[in-house]
Amino acid sequence: MKNKALVLIVGLLMLCSIANAQNIGGIGAMLAIDSSDGYRLPIIKSLMPNSPAAASMKENQFILKVNEVSCRDKTIEEVVGLIRGEAGTHVKLSVADNKPGKHATTYDLVRAVIQQPAAPNQPAADPVEVFNANCEHEIKQLKRQGYAVIKTFTSDCGNYFFNFNADTGLHHVTVYTLEDKGNAGGITASIFDNQHEADAVKLKKETASQKGDIYFKRTGVGGIKIELAGGGICKSIYIVVYK
Repeated sequence: MKNKALVLIVGLLMLCSIANAQNIGGIGAMLAIDSSDGYRLPIIKSLMPNSPAAASMKENQFILKVNEVSCRDKTIEEVVGLIRGEAGTHVKLSVADNKPGKHATTYDLVRAVIQQPAAPNQPAADPVEVFNANCEHEIKQLKRQGYAVIKTFTSDCGNYFFNFNADTGLHHVTVYTLEDKGNAGGITASIFDNQHEADAVKLKKETASQKGDIYFKRTGVGGIKIELAGGGICKSIYIVVYK
């Protein structure tokens, strides 16, 4: 199977000042996480005009290091934490046009307090719509990699059970959830051949997505059961079964 870059956009965070926080500065870049090639690395998705980053860096460049600290396998929040700091102080970023980091360049930027321009007369984006769009992007990437998508399912949060037709053999399942930070609890997705529920693969939620494999012993009906704890901890669920 031909390896293609799979950019998993798990969230976009603007490197700018926190409301009401004085002297906290950033560089004015919007980041995503590229999870291709078996490891994660931040990639620049857009740059704010007249920002410190816009003066030297470009979109779609990979951030390799911040102040000599490697960004490999770090989360968006961890990278943002490395970049942000007191306005007027310096931060060094090593970036490259490619993920392996060939011909990398290091920039010494001065952090600035950056206000994201308001967009009057435009309603805020619906988080669930953005979440579903990102999930659909992931499905397109799976298809481009040669996988056959057997079933997709999306809904608001709750306890669910649903069936789908399944042939004999190995199937992959990914369950995405849009978290509601205000609630505590857990989510378990059980994937099984209805004839062999005792062999269910149970996935306990730890991140924004969870993946697992199930081998169906016979052609027939497969099932996925979603169980929430703590009164429901997420806003939306998106499930894809593929092989």
